[in-house]
Amino acid sequence: MTEITNRTLEKSTKFTHTQIKRWAVAFLPPDKASGQHSGIPRTYTFEDAVNIYLGGYLVENLRFTITEAKQVLKDIIQWIQGRGWKISEWVEFRKSKFHPGYVAHFNFPWVDLIIDIAVGHDGRIFYIAKIVHEKRLIKKSNLWNEKYAIEHFGRLSPISLAPFRSIRVRGMLHLLASLIADRANE
Repeated sequence: MTEITNRTLEKSTKFTHTQIKRWAVAFLPPDKASGQHSGIPRTYTFEDAVNIYLGGYLVENLRFTITEAKQVLKDIIQWIQGRGWKISEWVEFRKSKFHPGYVAHFNFPWVDLIIDIAVGHDGRIFYIAKIVHEKRLIKKSNLWNEKYAIEHFGRLSPISLAPFRSIRVRGMLHLLASLIADRANE
């Protein structure tokens, strides 16, 4: 696939070019090859794009501070890696057989992943991950039957927790990959 650039991310997300550059500085390690005065535009892997997108979403939509968002990203990525999962294995960009350009192919290890995030009054961050393994529609009642596991990680605050803010990891990754594939075709 063509490389993911600031322009690709700008066209794929609601973030401006300036915001993307700010999130790249905040949520990614420095890129020595494309420094500020090198004249070489920075390119990203899909995992880098995910960090920028999730970090920006945490700050812009869920109103975390940049420091809190960095900690949340670090904790979630460590938890994902601790389970033996790799974001790079979940999404693959392939040449389309039906039209010129790329499509995103998905291989998630679960049906859905929702992570609730809470920050206690003492600044500790606590997470509840709902890993949905199976989801079926019950025909007669128009309700869904789910089989899922709940996992807790982070540091539970001895003081009461603030309300949870949630991210739907699968939905966000699916949307980002689809938008990047669409924009790469332009």
